Amino acid sequence: MAGDDFVIYESGNPDAPEGFSVSVLKSGESEFRTRRYEFADSFDANHLVFGTAFNLDDFGLEAGEPWHVWKQGKKTFN
Repeated sequence: MAGDDFVIYESGNPDAPEGFSVSVLKSGESEFRTRRYEFADSFDANHLVFGTAFNLDDFGLEAGEPWHVWKQGKKTFN
C-alpha cells in the first residue's frame, strides 16, 4: 500500500510536541505488531492539532487486510 494509510490527530502545544507509539493488530490475530514511535508530521496552528501519518507497510500488513490501531501515549522523546 503505497503512501500513508491513516493519520492520528492530537491536540497539543506547538512548543512541546510529544512522541507516542502506535501498534496495529491484524484482525484474527492475538498479538500486536511491533510498535512504531513517531513524531508529528504536521501542525495546524488554527486548531492546535498535530497530525501523524502512518503506512501499514511499516507494520507488515498486506493491502486489504482488516486491522485495528492501538495508540500508546508516552513521553518517549525529549
